[in-house]
Amino acid sequence: MEALAAHWLTTKNLVLLAGALHFCQLPAAFVAPNALNWKEELKRLSPLNRRIYIVIALAITFVGLGLGAVVLIGAGDIASGSRLGIALCIFLAIFWGYRAAVQVFIYSKIWISGGFGWLTHHGLTALLSFMSGLYFLVGLLGLMSR
Repeated sequence: MEALAAHWLTTKNLVLLAGALHFCQLPAAFVAPNALNWKEELKRLSPLNRRIYIVIALAITFVGLGLGAVVLIGAGDIASGSRLGIALCIFLAIFWGYRAAVQVFIYSKIWISGGFGWLTHHGLTALLSFMSGLYFLVGLLGLMSR
């Protein structure tokens, strides 16, 4: 069993897992508008601010998914320990770590209540923290292999 785990537990597979986890956030893009009542909330904004908000929300989604795609496509290169791979992993560890910290220290005070709110809050916290940890680990392994 140990040999099987060692065979599958490679740096490239860790990178593939981290890249795939980017897409686990996609359901939130479909659920959030209804769960957070964006239709009514956004009506309170001026037309310019409403459009800016929508553009930023779409850009954030696009960047998250785009980074996931880049990581999946370049998993072998990222896992190789190249300077670019290490830099990308460290950046993504900080990026997702920051997002996890926002989830814990800012959003926890104002997150939607109830069972669904609890599940989404803690699920996102776990997902973001795990992603940050995976990228940190791969970046660290890359640094150690140099």
